Amino acid sequence: MTLGNDEIERLKADCARHERNSDLQMERAIRAEAEIERLREEVEKLRERCEAYKGQVWAGSQEIERLRAVLKECADDLGALVEASYSSIGRHPAMQRRYDRDIAPVLRAQEILNEQVTREYDCETCRDDPEECAKVPGLRYCEKTQRGE
Repeated sequence: MTLGNDEIERLKADCARHERNSDLQMERAIRAEAEIERLREEVEKLRERCEAYKGQVWAGSQEIERLRAVLKECADDLGALVEASYSSIGRHPAMQRRYDRDIAPVLRAQEILNEQVTREYDCETCRDDPEECAKVPGLRYCEKTQRGE
């Protein structure tokens, strides 16, 4: 069977079209590979930043715990001083106002300390990974950590 000139031209046009499509697909594949590589590099950079932030969070939590201890000590000392100052004086209304004024910072500090202890933290940091969660002292841990999973 012999092919006519029209059929040969049609086959050549089909081949050329398939070649162009193949070239376009190859070009798209190369661009996709480059984009995948770029995204991998970006993910690696984000991982490195996350590791750095974890260290900062841990150091920050240590500093917070230290400051909490200092605040508690100051509040206890001031509370004892105020109580001692007003213990010998009766509860006259004018003295009660002064007492309330002087004890207010102690009560506020105690309120802040109690708030910190009972605050619920969602586990966005640890992503429910008990090992990661346990690295952050002073936080109420996620359910998995509390259950010991």
